Amino acid sequence: MLRDPVTVMYAYHSQHLFNGSNEDIQDFKLALEAEADRKMGKNIPKKCDKPKKLFDREIVKFTEQVERYFNTFGREQVHAIIFDDFVQDTAKVYRETLQFLGVDPRFETYFDKKNSHKKVRSRTLQSLLKYPPAKVLEIGKVFVPLPPSMRKTLLEGVKQKLKRLNTKHVPRPPLDPELRRSLQKEFAPEVERLSNLLGRDLTHWSRDL
Repeated sequence: MLRDPVTVMYAYHSQHLFNGSNEDIQDFKLALEAEADRKMGKNIPKKCDKPKKLFDREIVKFTEQVERYFNTFGREQVHAIIFDDFVQDTAKVYRETLQFLGVDPRFETYFDKKNSHKKVRSRTLQSLLKYPPAKVLEIGKVFVPLPPSMRKTLLEGVKQKLKRLNTKHVPRPPLDPELRRSLQKEFAPEVERLSNLLGRDLTHWSRDL
C-alpha cells in the first residue's frame, strides 16, 4: 500500500515517539534536520537498536522499493494499492485484492478503523514497560513464585494492561503548512517517478490540498 510520502514520514515519526525507543526528538522538523548527523552516527538515542529506523526520508523512496518487487516477482505478481483509493472506497479495494489473490471476492468482512494516532500519557512509564530494570525482574521472581512460563504470561498480561492505560487516542496535530510544502517540493521528483512506474498520476501528493 502506497501513500503520500510526507504523510507517511510524519506518521512514522509519531509512531516511533509512541514506541518510546528509537526516536527521542519530539519535533518532527528537528528530527528531519538531525537526519544528516544521524547518518554519520551522531545524535542516536541510547536505546535505538537500529539507527536506520531514524532515516525518515529513506522509508519513502517508494519507487526503488516497488521496482525491486517488480524485478523479483514480475509486475503481474505485485498488487500495488494506493491509500487514497483505499480510503475512498475500502470495500472496492478489498474486493480487488481478493480477486488478485484468487480468493472469492464475495467474502464479506467488517472494516474497523485500526492504528489511529496514539500518544502516551507518561513517557517514563512507557520506557519502564519497554525496558524494565533488571532488579524489578529479579524482585518479580521472589514475589511471584510461579514457573517461569506462567510468570512470564502473567507479567506480560499486566504489562499490556498498563500499556493500554498509558495510551490515549487523539487526532494527530496538523503538520506545519510551510514544512509540508517544503517536503512536497523535495519529494515531487520521487512522486513523479512513482507515477511513471505505476502508470498512475499521483502528482496531487506534491500539491496543497
